[in-house]
Amino acid sequence: MNIVFGNNVYLRPVTVDDAEMWYEFYSDNTVNKYLFLNKCPLTKEEAKNRFLKTYIEKDQYPEEVKMAVVKKDDQRLVGFVALYVLDWRNRTAELGIFIMQGETSKGYG
Repeated sequence: MNIVFGNNVYLRPVTVDDAEMWYEFYSDNTVNKYLFLNKCPLTKEEAKNRFLKTYIEKDQYPEEVKMAVVKKDDQRLVGFVALYVLDWRNRTAELGIFIMQGETSKGYG
């Protein structure tokens, strides 16, 4: 299991159990207001299926790197981080970060 440790949080691979929290992020307009996510509302079941397809099965984008952000002190999932549009030749990528409302501005980044 690949884990990256920081001062307050660590990154771990995303698991099926993270689908519920992803739905909470997906549904929170303060978290996703600048993303495409809030433009296509999904039911809880539809969101879970999308999560499984894009985060667990990785059928659509197999080279993306997606990790869960977990607080060290209480082991609570507080967000997700991902690298998209990986360009191995030029060593570049786009970074996406979701941090749960109430957990921002705490030095996790």
